[in-house]
Amino acid sequence: MTIRNVLGALVLGVFVASVAVAEDSPALVFNNAMSNANKRLSKAGYNFGVTLAPIFNGTEFDGKKAKEQLDEIKEVLDQVNNDMKALRIPDSDEARALYEAHQQFLKGQKKMLRNEFADLLEIASDDTLTNEAKKQKLGEILEEVGKIEKKDLTRLQEAQRAFGKRHNIIIEDAEGE
Repeated sequence: MTIRNVLGALVLGVFVASVAVAEDSPALVFNNAMSNANKRLSKAGYNFGVTLAPIFNGTEFDGKKAKEQLDEIKEVLDQVNNDMKALRIPDSDEARALYEAHQQFLKGQKKMLRNEFADLLEIASDDTLTNEAKKQKLGEILEEVGKIEKKDLTRLQEAQRAFGKRHNIIIEDAEGE
């Protein structure tokens, strides 16, 4: 597993909207709030992944920094959850479906944080394991994380595309950002 794979497994897919409606449209504001929330989560996940990179490239792992980054993901996830609760949902079935898909996505993120991400930190910090054993175990978990995120993101992205179509918002994949 390369560092690119490590970071890729921890970075959420993000969609952004191109303006096809008035910039102050409630639908566009709603969509962009979700996209921005996902970007914040993506950045936090990426930063945590960076702290695991030393295990894969043979340099010194900093457990304290990794723990700080994991805590940062928790904080960002809490902020995003609060932001989403305050969000005004446009009056359409597609908006409600997108909101529900996003809520399910966030539940999945929270579950992964408690389980897989906590395991990643525990394994990375385990001084009784060789570096090769850590790589193996981390790789297995990261592969599982990738599968979970792909499934969760597919549902979210489908809902966002339907929402965009309904509200004349062009949705673009911004995963490479």
